[in-house]
Amino acid sequence: MYKALYRKYRPRCFSDVTGQEHVTDTLRRQIEHGRLSHAYLFVGTRGTGKTTCAKILARAVNCQAPEGGEPCNKCASCVGIESGGILDVLELDAASNNGVDNVRALREEALPESLAGFRLLPAELGDQIGDYAAVAIGISS
Repeated sequence: MYKALYRKYRPRCFSDVTGQEHVTDTLRRQIEHGRLSHAYLFVGTRGTGKTTCAKILARAVNCQAPEGGEPCNKCASCVGIESGGILDVLELDAASNNGVDNVRALREEALPESLAGFRLLPAELGDQIGDYAAVAIGISS
């Protein structure tokens, strides 16, 4: 089966990400010290590693055996998140799911309890989420 290059060669830990040391070092230290924020905003031009860093962060905060702020990529949480089998990390395409009804449907479909530990909703093109949808998802007031 064909796999796009950015998926085939996507870094699996923060130390593999190049050119974003200021981001990866900060995230790694926050995970090591247990000082996570309630939300993270990854901003930049196409191809700078926003989604990659978000996916690594998702695995690292849910990892059962993190190593120096990095995900182990071996435990059930890491494997499940990477394969898409754990619904605690649900990638949202905000360009096509930008209305209040879309957000309400997402919240209704979400599991009541987190299976891995933290629930993460990386939103691609988050700037296209409507004002009312942002309030419904809890990222604006």
